[in-house]
Amino acid sequence: TGLVHVSLAVRNNGTRSVTVLDARVRLPPGVRSASGASSIKLPTPIVIGPLQSATLEFDAYVTAAADPGTALITLELNFSEAGMRSAEPQTCALTYSLRVARPPELVLIHQSLSLGQGSTGTLRVTLINRGEADARIVSVQVVSRELTPLLTSLAEGIVIGPGGWAELDIPVSAPADFEGEAVVALKVRYAFEAGERTAEFSLPVLVSPEGEADLVVSVAQAGLTPGVENVIDLRVANEGDLGAEDVHLSAQSQGGTVLGPSSLRLGDIAPGESALGGLRVLASEAPETYALTVELTYSSGGRPAQRTVTLGFYRSQRARVTLTSVSAEWVAGKLYVRGLLANVGDRQAKSVNVTVVEGACEGQGVFLGELDPEETLTFSISCEPAGNETSSTLRVYYVAAPGRLEFSDSKVSVPAGSPEQTPTAPSQPAPLGGASSTFTAVVAVAAAGIGLVIGRLSARAPRGED
Repeated sequence: TGLVHVSLAVRNNGTRSVTVLDARVRLPPGVRSASGASSIKLPTPIVIGPLQSATLEFDAYVTAAADPGTALITLELNFSEAGMRSAEPQTCALTYSLRVARPPELVLIHQSLSLGQGSTGTLRVTLINRGEADARIVSVQVVSRELTPLLTSLAEGIVIGPGGWAELDIPVSAPADFEGEAVVALKVRYAFEAGERTAEFSLPVLVSPEGEADLVVSVAQAGLTPGVENVIDLRVANEGDLGAEDVHLSAQSQGGTVLGPSSLRLGDIAPGESALGGLRVLASEAPETYALTVELTYSSGGRPAQRTVTLGFYRSQRARVTLTSVSAEWVAGKLYVRGLLANVGDRQAKSVNVTVVEGACEGQGVFLGELDPEETLTFSISCEPAGNETSSTLRVYYVAAPGRLEFSDSKVSVPAGSPEQTPTAPSQPAPLGGASSTFTAVVAVAAAGIGLVIGRLSARAPRGED
């Protein structure tokens, strides 16, 4: 559970001042006031001038009953309008999005390990936090019936942030009299703000007889980016006692498509040497993890041989920012292009900016900064176009992942007519109650977390709170 401070911004789009006489917030399920109520009455009166904004603030508790994801806050206002003859207050309701962070969830990927009889090797695994809160590793226990773990407990105290990962090296020793597939079991206990969880994983290890070629496949990267072509560089090393001749490699992907090549000829690999090969893989959007099954065929000591290994990958997080709506209108001789952005990805978008790249207002833009997953954000660009353009093409640029700049486009029509004949205030839909003043929710997303605030500017944890 957690206490958050929420700020809601309200803008008066009309041409008269208004006085808010009553303001009440309706909270979503699982979110309560300090007294446990499902609504909060805010201090009034509040005077908002024409085309001005006001900020309404309150504290709320996110309880363990809150479902992770996006919930709705409703702000109900009763207000009077300056200069209106009717004494009857007007009413309106504004809706804001409250985002509750998902608790941490650890998943594991690994690369297949092979050992020779009586030898020692290292099993490398990667723990990934797919939630939206920190996970602190309390303990990692290692158990195997067939092998001897050289470390039975490791990684205490490591903190894995949302979308982050930690690599663990687990040394194991194979007995001299065992051959075949062994299993190493991991029991990971981790803590977060609301409690503790335990995750259990089983990892296969192949133990080969002495006096043979022992081919080990490894990769440098652990993540694949969904929806795009990924290049996977493979390294095949011979850690055995005999050479491997005429090595061929083929691969299949679970959660993706191998674009090519369908097979690789790596040639001969002597003991202690390695060969390199590359595959192009298109990763699907849906899976959280991917697996690449690699089959090696070769001959060793005059006998044909075959080995199959599995390589694990996690889904690299990336932002995906889209222009969900765009409009254009004339106001007092200026053209205003307004829109709404949404981050539909699973990573924070950085350096977000919107620029008109063609048509009316070409070259004009606005820098918006960061945009969290599932967050929306409004923007406005204005100019006094010299020509008679009938449309504008907007482009939103953003950093989707470290070192990855992406963009998306949207086109909007410019309304016809002379700027001098347009109204002096933006046109708005009629409000509830029929008043000539209207309100809009300026801040599109207020974010809160269970013990963690993930909002950018409209929700924050009070100082002194953990």
